[in-house]
Amino acid sequence: MKKKINLLRAMGEFKKYAFIGMAAALVLLYLFIQWMNITLVEKRMEHIDQLIMEGIHEFYAPILTKIALVVTYLGTGKFYVMFCLFLFWFLFKRRNYIEIFALVTTLLGGYGLNELLKAIIQRERPNLYEVIETGFSFPSGHAMVSLCFYGMAAHLITRKAKKSKWRWEIWTLAGLLIAAIGLSRIYLGVHWFSDVVAGFIDGSIWLICCIIGTEVAHRAYQNRD
Repeated sequence: MKKKINLLRAMGEFKKYAFIGMAAALVLLYLFIQWMNITLVEKRMEHIDQLIMEGIHEFYAPILTKIALVVTYLGTGKFYVMFCLFLFWFLFKRRNYIEIFALVTTLLGGYGLNELLKAIIQRERPNLYEVIETGFSFPSGHAMVSLCFYGMAAHLITRKAKKSKWRWEIWTLAGLLIAAIGLSRIYLGVHWFSDVVAGFIDGSIWLICCIIGTEVAHRAYQNRD
């Protein structure tokens, strides 16, 4: 009886947080639509984008460029593949199949959605500096996918962390890394500030949906009997 009461209480808590998560995702979707309107239709971000990029480039230095290249590499497909191979091996040994599926879905889904949005919107990349980068610009793929991947990784780690202190540290570290990847794209001249913001908004929407889906899968597995 006590076990059943605890289960019902846990399900009630989950439904509450799932509702909050979906509400947050809908708010973010509205913000993204408004951001597209401001950036692409009304073009009110053009001057601000240029000022921000030029302001960041005032700090240009060879050593900073090397650091930016390393940071931006942490948001590339090559790095994700290498990181995932190790992570999947680690999770597979512990039979954490839901976690593996969650990471794959979050990563590939985020990448696919980003490519779809870029193909639909077709915003050209910045041309203030001579950089070699192909594809469209809006929203930033590095910003969007890094938020999805590192956000999900942080969620999966912190849900197993026993001390709340570790949870804050892990989320802070993930947040700083994601922000640094976004900043590196502006510094390298391959994305406008508005591209990066759009990537973060879209990434947050997809991450919230994937986290809710992951928690549903965990509870379904725990209650299968």
